[in-house]
Amino acid sequence: MTGLHTKYPYRSPGDHIFVQSSCRRLLSGTKQRYEVRYVDSALGATGVVTSGTRSALPAIVVVAGTEVPAAAMTALIDVLGPSRQVFIVDPPGMPGLSDPRYPVRDLWTVYGQWFDTVLAQLTSSPVTVIGYGFGAAIAVSAPRHVHVTDLVLAAPIGLSPIRQTAASRWHRWRWHTDADPQSAERFLRVVTGTGFEPDADLVALYCTIGAHYLPPRIRPLVPDDAITQKAEHVPITIAVGGDDPFLTEPVRGALGGRVPQASIHLLDGVGHLIPLEAPEQLAALADSATSTAPFPAIQRPGRSSTSNHVEDM
Repeated sequence: MTGLHTKYPYRSPGDHIFVQSSCRRLLSGTKQRYEVRYVDSALGATGVVTSGTRSALPAIVVVAGTEVPAAAMTALIDVLGPSRQVFIVDPPGMPGLSDPRYPVRDLWTVYGQWFDTVLAQLTSSPVTVIGYGFGAAIAVSAPRHVHVTDLVLAAPIGLSPIRQTAASRWHRWRWHTDADPQSAERFLRVVTGTGFEPDADLVALYCTIGAHYLPPRIRPLVPDDAITQKAEHVPITIAVGGDDPFLTEPVRGALGGRVPQASIHLLDGVGHLIPLEAPEQLAALADSATSTAPFPAIQRPGRSSTSNHVEDM
């Protein structure tokens, strides 16, 4: 992938350094031992947060997304780390520890090949892959299926059109415009479910991201053939928060139509930031991910149908 056309999505040259520094500070709060390592790829250096211990269980590889970088997933590390090895990968061009530039052309093809390259350098053993947000679309786009036993997509973005609420759109804009702790905290509260309380360290990270990062407008969806090919080789489980302001009910319906082979779990009282809000539930889905007989995507359990299976958690 030599000669890729990439773009720098930060306000000023060097601004990504502020975000990377903030990510490293946040990682100091995890209960588990961790290591930050870097692997090479055509998109530059890829930051990987490694934790946990090797065991008989498959390792977990998490592909982070724009809303939750790897460093913010310490709660998920704390849940998964005691029983298995965990790798959390920041895609280049998204706020986190990796190279700051993202691909402009052939977005999902390039990102999919990037993930295959990174995964091959992390382990040759079977793994369960968790893709969060845009990371879910990247995981689906990866053309190789060897060693991936299961795929869990948490709050997936890029698989179906987004129809977000007016409040989330407004506070997302204020988060990046005002770039202060108050707007960062308001954004976190709007996009999460009831009962989630962002702590000061998390607010500080999001304040830094809002001040320096300009999220790209990624419009193309993952092609149908990529989804079909992945679903033919790997069982897919999808987790969506019942209070997710980005994946509202019409979006969930479209999502089920695009991935009819998936088992879809609706997490009651959870918003868009699933790795932060419901790490235990996400870990449980990763542990029990299996292919499920299809039922409809947005129907509640108990209704007979012929599409996706939706379960409340």
